[in-house]
Amino acid sequence: MTKEVILWTSVFFIFYAYIGYPLTLMLISILRQRPVNKGAITPDVSLIITAYNEENRLPATLKEIGSYLDQGKTDYEIIVVDDGSKDKTTLKVKEIKNNNR
Repeated sequence: MTKEVILWTSVFFIFYAYIGYPLTLMLISILRQRPVNKGAITPDVSLIITAYNEENRLPATLKEIGSYLDQGKTDYEIIVVDDGSKDKTTLKVKEIKNNNR
């Protein structure tokens, strides 16, 4: 008796995982239709730079990257992530950000 219960419980869960759950999601999506906002995604390009003790090199690098990206006709953003620098990398990035506004 217990072996049959275990067998049919296992069959049920396998059936539910492969057929029941996807059907449930499909029914929910049909019954609960929500509009999708299809607006423009800006910026077109995101450049992420990780920096660690790059106080001396980072300003020139950002200037070079900015001038290169300005040549194109795409919107872009540059994200600088400071990885716990012990120099003034964060202050340099903030200065550059404030000067480019």
